[in-house]
Order: sequence, then structure tokens, then C-alpha cells
Amino acid sequence: MANEVQQKGKEPKVAFVHSLAFKFTALIFVIVLAIISVLETTSSMANVSALEDVYHNYTQDVAEAAATSVDAMMEGRANALSGGLDGPETENNSISFLINNPDGYRQEMFDTFNETLGGITLKGVDGSYAYMVSADGTMVYHPTVDKIGNPVENDAVKNLVSQLQSGKTPEEIGSGSVVYMFKGAKKYAGYAFTAGGNMVIVTGDYDVVMAPIRQMQKISLLIASICIVVALVLLYIVIKLMLRPIHDVGEIITKTADLDFRKTANGDKLAKRKDEIGLMAKAVSQMRRNLRGIINRLMDTSGLIGNDMADLEASSSDVNNKCTDNSATTEELAATMQEAAATVEHINGNIQDMQTEAQKINELAKNGEKFSEEVMGRAEQLHRTTEESTDSTRHIYENVKVKADSALEGAKAVDKINELTNSIMEISDQTSLLALNASIEAARAGEAGRGFAVVAGEIGNLAKQTTEAVANINSIVGDVIDAVRNMSDCLNETNSFIGDTVLTDYENFAKVSEQYQQDADAFKDSMVQIREGVGSLDSQINEVTGSIGGISESVTDSANAISDIAGKTSDIVNGTGTTSEKVDECRECVSDLEGIVKEFRLQ
Repeated sequence: MANEVQQKGKEPKVAFVHSLAFKFTALIFVIVLAIISVLETTSSMANVSALEDVYHNYTQDVAEAAATSVDAMMEGRANALSGGLDGPETENNSISFLINNPDGYRQEMFDTFNETLGGITLKGVDGSYAYMVSADGTMVYHPTVDKIGNPVENDAVKNLVSQLQSGKTPEEIGSGSVVYMFKGAKKYAGYAFTAGGNMVIVTGDYDVVMAPIRQMQKISLLIASICIVVALVLLYIVIKLMLRPIHDVGEIITKTADLDFRKTANGDKLAKRKDEIGLMAKAVSQMRRNLRGIINRLMDTSGLIGNDMADLEASSSDVNNKCTDNSATTEELAATMQEAAATVEHINGNIQDMQTEAQKINELAKNGEKFSEEVMGRAEQLHRTTEESTDSTRHIYENVKVKADSALEGAKAVDKINELTNSIMEISDQTSLLALNASIEAARAGEAGRGFAVVAGEIGNLAKQTTEAVANINSIVGDVIDAVRNMSDCLNETNSFIGDTVLTDYENFAKVSEQYQQDADAFKDSMVQIREGVGSLDSQINEVTGSIGGISESVTDSANAISDIAGKTSDIVNGTGTTSEKVDECRECVSDLEGIVKEFRLQ
């Protein structure tokens, strides 16, 4: 940066053509030149117009004077001839001779009119002359004799002739002045009519007429140029003096650009001015004060930055060491969290297996509850059947006992055997049915009805034997007495068996069925409690599963976060290395800043 600063001690020079004085002078010169050009053009146009008006009147007046001279000459000639003709008639008479014989009268016409018109010119206009044209356009007089008798050549006079021939009178046309072109040259012409109706024309070159004006323009232009040069020199000197304070302000700005902020000799003087330069000097002075303050702050800040860099380097080193330790710790923690996540996944699998088994137990409990309800129904049915069988057996027992007593009393009567046989057959049928029902209920009762099944079997066998006996009654009538006696013993035994054994077994079987019903009811309650417990266990397992899932997710997130922390810690470690590099760069920048600050000169 120091190399980019302009070399000190060398004041920059501004070329003359690039200086403000030259530019202001040139600008004013252009403006003045434009004004003078406009004024000169306007003045010239006004002078030309005024001169044209003067010469219009002047040529007309000269032409009228020439026409009056011709009229006077013609009057004198007419009087001298004493021919009875007046001046106009004498004039037209002479013109008619010329028209009829141009060659014969050309010189005579020249001599006649040359005395009057030959000396007429426009004063100050070299080459001006007068000539005369007839009403039909024939040249009556011209300084050049050869043109006399020939038709007029310029268009302005031809126009006047055309007007006369169209019937206008000279009085209607009147005297006047015209500017016309003849053979490439601009001409002035004043014309007037004679008493004979012919035209006297006085003409001269336009450029010769305007020559004084052009000469005057050249002189005025030369004078104006000399005045402009003198004025420009004076103006340049004045502007140079006016711009001197700006030059001084420029020197102060140049010193500022050279980083020289020492107090200047004329800075305060410039700042006290009341014009725009004073305002600019005040602004530059304020800028230099502000820059001096900034430079002082930069110097202070450079020292503070240097101290901060040292502290930052020490902090970065400490952070680097701690981050290195933290990185190793977080890596170990991440590995531990990953193992914990695996363990949680295994526990989660076991809990899912427990949940599956609990669901199976719940299904079994539901089936056991349904089965217990069926067993309770069967036990209740068995209990009712047992009570009915007990009542029936007791009734049969009473009937059998009564009938047995009666049979024993009537055993001696053979004729009552058939009735007894029928009664025995009925009892046998009922006993068989009872034995069959008892066997079925005993089979349904299972283990609890095994003893009752034995009794039912015996009863069945007894009924069978009774049936066989009844079948053989008719064939063994002879043995009735013996059989009656034996049957009497048998009936006694049977009654004893029914009274002592069967009825007792039925009572016991009824108690067993009641106990069986109570056990089935207790089993149902147990199944309900098991199902409710399994349901509660399933809910708790679900909660545990959700908690284990949340723990698994938390562990996984924690593992990921710890891994991320480990990565970021590694990045921080790397970043601290970069920070150290940046600290070195900042130290170099501080050195550069100190070098730059030294470039400024404050005292």
C-alpha cells in the first residue's frame, strides 16, 4: 500500500491547457466570441439593410434627377428647333428615328443624351452609370455606343417594359429602385420616367455599393479581436488570482494524499474565508482532523489487536487441548451408547416374546373360562340329575320295599306270580334306564364319578339279571317257592344295598357334584383373574415396550448426537488449527497496519 502512495515532496504540476484558469478563460472567450459574433452579424445585417434602404432611395433620387435633366434638355431642344413640338414629342420623335434606323442614329443618340446622362453616376460607386430605355424596351442611350438601338438585356427593366405594354401608365408604375442579377453580378438600379414615358435608369455593382460596409466590418472585427486578446490576458490574470486559494487548498489536499497531516501555514487563513473556497477549506480541515483522529484510533486499536491476538492464541491452544480430550471421551461414550442401544434392542425382542406368550396365556385363560362355564353347567346338570335319581331311587326303594314285603307276604300265592313278574319287569326296566343314565353321568363326571359308575354298573347288571329272571319266571314256576325265598333274601339284600349303599352313594355323588360345581366356579374365577392379570400384564408390557422403544430411540439419538458431537469436536480441533493460522495472519495484518500507520505524519 505504501508503494501506491504518491511520492512525497513532489508537488504535482497541472499543464497549462488543463488548468482551471485556462478552462475558465477559454469558456469566457467562447461566450464573448459568440456574443460578439451575434452582435457583429446583427449589426452587419442592420447596416446592410440600412445601406440598402439608403441606396434604394439614393438611386431613385438620382434616376429622378436624371429624368428631370432629360426632360429639361428635350424642352430646350424642342424650343431650339422651333418645329412646334414640345419636349416629350421631340424625345419620342428622336427615339422613333433610332428604332427605324439604329445604325444611322446610334451615334447621334449617344451625342444627344451623353451630355445630360454621361456624367451621372452614383457617388462613391465606381463603375456606376446611367442609361435610357424606350417604352418598348429599346436601348436609347448607354455609355457603350454599340448597345444603343438594341433591346434591353436585364430582367428588371424587361419587367417594367412589360408593365407599360400591359397598359399601365408611368404614373401608375412610378419611380423606384431594384436589385437584380445581370451576368452573375448583383446590381443596384434606380429608375424614373421622363415626360415622354421613357425610362432613365441609374445602376451600379452591389458589391461596390456594399464595399464600405465590408471595410467597416473588417476594421471593427480587427478592433474587437485586439480587445478580446487584451481582455483575455487580463481575464486570465484575474482568474489566476481568484483561483490561487483553490491552488492552496489543492496543496493541502495533496499533502493529505501524501499522508502528511501536519498543520499547514495557510490552512487557518483559507478556512476563515467567507466564500465557497472557505467552505471547501473548512471541509478539508475538518476531514484532516477526522483522519488524524482515525489514525490515532488505528494506532491504539493496532496495539489492542496485538494483545488480543496473543490472548486468542493462548485460548485457542487451550481449547484445542480440551477439544482433543473431549473428542476421545465422546468417541468412547458413543461406542458405549451403541452397545446400550444393542442391549435395548435385545431386551425389546425379549419383551415382544413375553408379550406373545402373555397373549397365548390370555387366549388359554379365555378358553379355560369358557370351559369352566361348560363344566359348571354340566356339574349343575349332574347335580340336578343326581337329585332326581336320588329321589327316584328313594321312591323305588320305598316301592321295592313295600312291594318286596307284599311279595314276601304273597309269595305263598302262586297265582300272584304273574303280577309280581310284571312289577319286577317294570322295576327292571326303570332300573336299567337308571343304570344307563347313571353310567352316562358317571362317564361325564370322569374321575369324580368313578365310584358312582361302579354302582351304576352293578345296578345295570342287577337289572339285567332281573330281566333274565323275569324271562325265566314262567319256565321256573316250579321253583317259584324256592326262588321267592331266595328272592326274598335277595330283596332284603337289595333293599339293604339300595338303602345303605345306593342312596348313600347318590347322596355322596350329589355332594361331589356340588363340590365339583364349586370347584368349576372357583376355576372360572381363577381363569377370569388370570385373564385380567394377563390383560394388565399385556398393558404393562405394552407400556414397557413403548418405554423401551423410547429408550432405544433416545439411546440411538444420544449415540448419533454423541457421534455428531465427536465429529464437531474434531471439526473444532481442526478449526482451532485454522484459528491459529488466522491468528498468524491477523498478526501479519497488525504488522502491516502498524507499517501503514507509520506512513502517516501527524507531527
